[in-house]
Amino acid sequence: MRKKSWARKTADKNLFHASILLLFLFIITVSLGLYIQWIFGTRDTIMLCTGIVFGACFYHMLEKVLKKEFLPRYGRYKGLVQGEAGEAAVNDALKNNLGKGNLILADVMLEEDIGNIDHIVIGQHGVFAIETKTHHGRIICDGDTWLQEKKIGEKTYQIKLKYSPSKQAKNNAIRLKSFLKKYYPKISDQWVKALVVYPNRQSEGDRIEKQNDPQECKVFDSIDSMIEEIIKEKVLELTEDDFSKLEDIFMPIAADITIT
Repeated sequence: MRKKSWARKTADKNLFHASILLLFLFIITVSLGLYIQWIFGTRDTIMLCTGIVFGACFYHMLEKVLKKEFLPRYGRYKGLVQGEAGEAAVNDALKNNLGKGNLILADVMLEEDIGNIDHIVIGQHGVFAIETKTHHGRIICDGDTWLQEKKIGEKTYQIKLKYSPSKQAKNNAIRLKSFLKKYYPKISDQWVKALVVYPNRQSEGDRIEKQNDPQECKVFDSIDSMIEEIIKEKVLELTEDDFSKLEDIFMPIAADITIT
């Protein structure tokens, strides 16, 4: 959330800069048309139309250049906002439903430039690394291969996701286990469970179809089903001193920390 919030502010700033430049360009284009009209006279329709077409083409070309230079792709920007909302919903659900005796972390950056872990839960139910995703439409999970249905024109295609959510979750679990082994060996022997959750189901078309479950990773199409999985067994006993030490360890690298 911390990193996404920064990216969203950057996108808003770029949008503002591009809008100012496009407004300035529009004024120049109108002025160019009026100048051509003044030079050749209003009766010279052909020259006037030529000037308008020239100005419109010039504006169109520069608009494309400015959008490419200053604006993120719309899909990425939209996905950024959706992702942030999804992560906030998961974070709130973990805080409100796991009960007492859990450390809940959001947006944890274990190493710089490698990527964050959306959520970490450490408590009586074990240790979990959670990857939150917000793709919409029909998502197909075939082991570690993930596909998303997209309609292009009259046809529907299955497009492979650039990053496999289950691979991301499992990689985060491995990273978390190594981190705990280094900084808090007391619980480093605990198995870190990798979870993937899709929290933002907005229509009947939003669904996850698991053709084959990924190995060593569980996938959920709702927050409630993920919560049920987390709390179904008690495998770890931690003291208040444990939580205090873990809080100190994660404080510099987590955007949000809660001890329930």
